[in-house]
Amino acid sequence: MHTTDIHLLVHAENCAAGGVDFRLEEVPPASGYFNNGTLDFKGVTDKNFRMKYDLKDHTGLGLRLKKDKNDAFWISEGAVCPTTTYPADNDEFKVRVRSRRTILDLIDRNRDEKSYAYSINYADRNGAPHRCDPIVENGGGGINDADPGFPFGQEQFGLAAFAIATGAAVLGAAAWMLGGFGAKTGFPRK
Repeated sequence: MHTTDIHLLVHAENCAAGGVDFRLEEVPPASGYFNNGTLDFKGVTDKNFRMKYDLKDHTGLGLRLKKDKNDAFWISEGAVCPTTTYPADNDEFKVRVRSRRTILDLIDRNRDEKSYAYSINYADRNGAPHRCDPIVENGGGGINDADPGFPFGQEQFGLAAFAIATGAAVLGAAAWMLGGFGAKTGFPRK
């Protein structure tokens, strides 16, 4: 059994009646599981899925995912979109909101043959809520004992590199102020 990665762009656009319309686009379109706005895993019994929902905000509203993953991702069994929070991490799904709050990573373990509706919840810069409601048809029989985990995201690498560079700069400045690393600086000590 293995994991299939699916990258979906979430295009957010202003709609004529007010509010926001969301349109999903798979990148690249080669997985074969995304059809007419639905992720269809029916009949798939030997894999689980790791999905990346990547917001492309064309509204000018400054949309971002809600900070807490339980607010950013709601789920319900069946085709009715959820209207309240439910623990984002459960037996079937695992969720992560990345630090810039434009990407939601979702693992679907595909263990049961059920339909799920979920809401990916965004807020604009004024705090007004906006929901994207994709549907997933699970095939069942996915990975039961393995957790594919999330790949080490670039923003975590960037933050780690920044922390290391900042630490090195602070240590270097402290060493210079205390007389360098054994070298003469040319500045008189007081």
